[in-house]
Amino acid sequence: MHAMPETDKIDVGFRFFYCKMKILLPIEVTFFLLRRDLTINEVNILTNIRYVQTEDEAFWFRFDRHLPKQEFEHKVQMKQGYVLLEENRPIGLLRYNLFWDQIPFCTLLYIDPKEQKKGYGKKLMEHWQEDMKKQGYGLLLISTQVDEQAQHFYRKIGYQDCGSLILYAPGFQQPMEMFMSKVIE
Repeated sequence: MHAMPETDKIDVGFRFFYCKMKILLPIEVTFFLLRRDLTINEVNILTNIRYVQTEDEAFWFRFDRHLPKQEFEHKVQMKQGYVLLEENRPIGLLRYNLFWDQIPFCTLLYIDPKEQKKGYGKKLMEHWQEDMKKQGYGLLLISTQVDEQAQHFYRKIGYQDCGSLILYAPGFQQPMEMFMSKVIE
């Protein structure tokens, strides 16, 4: 068996899983399994990304507390959101709008904290980028607050700083929002 280069591995740690099986009559047997680190190829096999669907509502709103319900329905209709599943279990989401009605703008990327640092955020962003490219777009935008770590992730996957916004309005103050862009070809 040939060893994979270090760059092709994802450190997901070891996880314990159990499953109950009924063997010959209604006798339940519990098996404990130890899952080893997964390679990128194995993660690709176990994950699926699809457009958000109505039945994703409960999962979606566990993590996205800013989107009004009517906008969720709009995201479903317009296919402006994705759900990332691992072994058919939702673990991440991405939603976007069209800035100036013509530039795809990622307004939320969320990966369950227990699943972060495993390549899922990058996989979801790459999926979105490919989908936008297929739809004929050439430029993408994202934003993050300057006090958030996401800016480092976005730079690592090719986004460049392109502007910022500071809100001073009473009741709406927040740290500076930085905007980043990426040309897709």
